[in-house]
Amino acid sequence: LRMFLGQYGISSCILNSELPVTSRLHIIDQFNDGLYDIIIASDEQTLEPYTSDDDAEKIGNRDKESGVARGIDFQFVSNIINFDFPVDINSYIHRVGRTARGENQGTALSLVSVAEMPVFEEVEEKLQALMMSESKVFKDFKFKIDDLDGFRYRVRDAWFRCTALAVRDVRKKELRQELMRSQQLQCYFEDNPKELQVLKHAKSSHGLPHINHLKNIPYYNVPKNLKAVAQVAISRWKDNRNEAKGKSMRANKSGRRLKHSERRFLAKQADPLRSMKFSGFKKKKFGKNKKFS
Repeated sequence: LRMFLGQYGISSCILNSELPVTSRLHIIDQFNDGLYDIIIASDEQTLEPYTSDDDAEKIGNRDKESGVARGIDFQFVSNIINFDFPVDINSYIHRVGRTARGENQGTALSLVSVAEMPVFEEVEEKLQALMMSESKVFKDFKFKIDDLDGFRYRVRDAWFRCTALAVRDVRKKELRQELMRSQQLQCYFEDNPKELQVLKHAKSSHGLPHINHLKNIPYYNVPKNLKAVAQVAISRWKDNRNEAKGKSMRANKSGRRLKHSERRFLAKQADPLRSMKFSGFKKKKFGKNKKFS
């Protein structure tokens, strides 16, 4: 899921039970400090069902503090998204309880598949009994599915690239980085420098290269209900870009701030398809010693 979001330029952090405790605490601190807007965690007992006593013992020996159900202090969480619906009422309460603490407000959005509907209905019945409410606890998230048709090919491109080999390779890379950062292994690497060189030179065989076109979503693909938000984001991005270059489009040569109608007029004059005026292409000037190739 984090690899999928990363292809759209959405940064996120993840809690992994295979990482050291200090690394996980560092990730939680980064999320609480606002360095990441999204943190991905899970109840691992629901992801890896075991069939034998040996498997149960291996899963039981894992550090349970990496799960999202309990034991972690998340701060200022505004939204909870259940990508996989919790297996029981206790897990749901502990997950959703991470948001709307104190006087803060928050929302919880659950993605429920057809196979998860029995668990969903059971959780809703128990919540109605706890809240002593006759009406439904969950409200349908209403939106037009047709508005998302423009994202289908982008989602398929991003999802098909998140193969099992790519996921395994990324996890190996993260574990190698954490091993090199571990303070407890510094003495071991000082006595065995070859082991450190092996970790540094280990390359990914099935890495996930970035695709730039997935990060840039065309304006015509944005749903109508979100076009106003997208337009604000685009204008802010343009302002930041122009300020960085020292060329603000919102002021003329004298420094006076242009009105909205003046900016629209200048933009129309600069577009030959709208102004119906075209003075020809500008030719590049070459010096005597320069040759055109």
